[in-house]
Amino acid sequence: MSDSGTSGPIFIVGGSRTGSELHRTILTHSPRIDLVEEMWLLCPLWLHTDFATHLERSVGPLMEQGAIDRLMDLMYSKKPFGYFWSVIDRDLAPEALRAALLQSEPTLRGVFDAILTAHAQAKGKPIRGAKFPVHYSYVDLLVEWFPDCKIIHTVRDPRAVYASQASKYVRPRQALYERARLRILPSYCRREPLRFVYAGAAEVGCASGTFRSDLRLRRFTPTRTSIVLMKHPRGRTA
Repeated sequence: MSDSGTSGPIFIVGGSRTGSELHRTILTHSPRIDLVEEMWLLCPLWLHTDFATHLERSVGPLMEQGAIDRLMDLMYSKKPFGYFWSVIDRDLAPEALRAALLQSEPTLRGVFDAILTAHAQAKGKPIRGAKFPVHYSYVDLLVEWFPDCKIIHTVRDPRAVYASQASKYVRPRQALYERARLRILPSYCRREPLRFVYAGAAEVGCASGTFRSDLRLRRFTPTRTSIVLMKHPRGRTA
């Protein structure tokens, strides 16, 4: 399926609490730019169950008979992780999406392309794009799929990421002690320590543009003291 408009798609990638939604909101105020919400087509296995996994488990090969029907059921089931899938019935009519899918190639890239095209056409905008279409360790695949795309990588001081994430769990009516405790050790950190540590460390470490799969040392730039040993987040090849 050919790209809509004369400009390549725009993709916002990065970690949570780094200003990605602000950037998406600003850009979508343009009468020419349409950016869909988080889709998480591909991401590390330890982070979320991505759309590609749901596709493999629930739909199977897209060339099989009945695959489009199973794919439509999956996309409108609200099971895939990502805000876009929770509001897809509000933003995209099933008939328009089905028509776009029937014209696309039977691959994950084709499904993604069909969604972006149908969504942009529904909004009447020529430039397509998405916030968090994939985890940022898969940016090289985005570039392979769309060589003329534009990538916005949002990065933030890990300490600010921590403070922002902690504030999500603080409620105005909570006792002073409880509010202070949550700010120091948010439930997000208690429930998912690996994810939290990675979200802070990797934002600085990956800002250099290195997306290799080997084991590397990354230094926290703001503190200039801590050294983090971390592996590339991909748990599989694309």
